[in-house]
Amino acid sequence: MLHNPHVYLRESVTELEEVKVHGSETFDIIIGNVDKKGGNSLNLSFGDKVALFIPNLGIEHGYISKFRYFAKTVFGLEDHFNEPFLIQLYSVDSIHSNPHKPLLKEALLLRASKSNKWNEFDLSQYGIQIPSNGIFVSISLLTQEEYNYQERYISTYSVLEQRRVSIKKVISPKVSFSKNVYKNLHNWIWRYKSSKWSEFPSSLGTFMLGLEVQVYE
Repeated sequence: MLHNPHVYLRESVTELEEVKVHGSETFDIIIGNVDKKGGNSLNLSFGDKVALFIPNLGIEHGYISKFRYFAKTVFGLEDHFNEPFLIQLYSVDSIHSNPHKPLLKEALLLRASKSNKWNEFDLSQYGIQIPSNGIFVSISLLTQEEYNYQERYISTYSVLEQRRVSIKKVISPKVSFSKNVYKNLHNWIWRYKSSKWSEFPSSLGTFMLGLEVQVYE
């Protein structure tokens, strides 16, 4: 026979991780530049950074699943399209419309695997939601010392001199341009140099960068 039939429970509080609940219907959408052919390319200085603004396009619930980059090759340097580069995602400054806060804890080091084609890189593990006011995608070069090859002389024909000449080419990833994809949008391409962001001339076109977003309904 029990002399003390009462049972006493000890209180224990456990914090649970936040669980995000979405609808069952999902689909993928590509935003940013979707041109299928690369145009001109931009030679960045080592350590330079450029960014493309990508509008939200009305996505209410969507997470970034892939980064897209068009790997441009240059005549005489076809075997170096896969030199490494860094990417970062930024929020948009609400006052000046320039890249603001980084959305990745650290810039990601990537390499292209296909030349003159779109390359895709999985970003789904980072769980970054597409901001309602759009997002910036940036690409930057490493320092000159971090590349295996810095420069090479290649032979090319000079229309001005009417003869073949040797020119020096920097061996690094090229940021390709295509026609403008945002006809009525300003401030969509920026460059980070000398510790500050500044606008690029819109006449240059649009960087061939983009994102794939998984949208939840």
